[in-house]
Amino acid sequence: MKVGDVAKALGTTTRTVIYYEQEGLLQPRRTPKGTRVYSEHDVKRIEIALRLSALGIPIKRIKELACARESCDTGGEASQSVVSYLAGLRAEIQQKIGQLQTIERDIERADVLVRQCSACTRKPSHAGCPTCPMERNLDQSNLARLIWDPRID
Repeated sequence: MKVGDVAKALGTTTRTVIYYEQEGLLQPRRTPKGTRVYSEHDVKRIEIALRLSALGIPIKRIKELACARESCDTGGEASQSVVSYLAGLRAEIQQKIGQLQTIERDIERADVLVRQCSACTRKPSHAGCPTCPMERNLDQSNLARLIWDPRID
């Protein structure tokens, strides 16, 4: 595949694909005229790198993992190195999962509070609806505090 085809298939830009190449995550073949030709293996490497990046994993960490085996002298050394990188990555992902679960629970609580206002005809503010159930229950959701009128104390 050519760089534009790879970018389109992965929903990214050609610049991103080339950047990943410049960072050493892949080495596409080149035609005699210099056109990059990406193998299926290259595409899969970019795809997982994009997924990790979308999760907030820094490109430096992705590159360390991608290059961990090639910097080792033996399979045993490579195994130990990669297992260590994977453990760190797993810990990072588990932390992010915990953060996402916390936000998800807060979204659910905010959703319940906001839906209580679905039939309300008053202006959605502290002044317009001083008895609003959302205001009375702000302590149930941090997200509700973001949504609710910022002028209340």
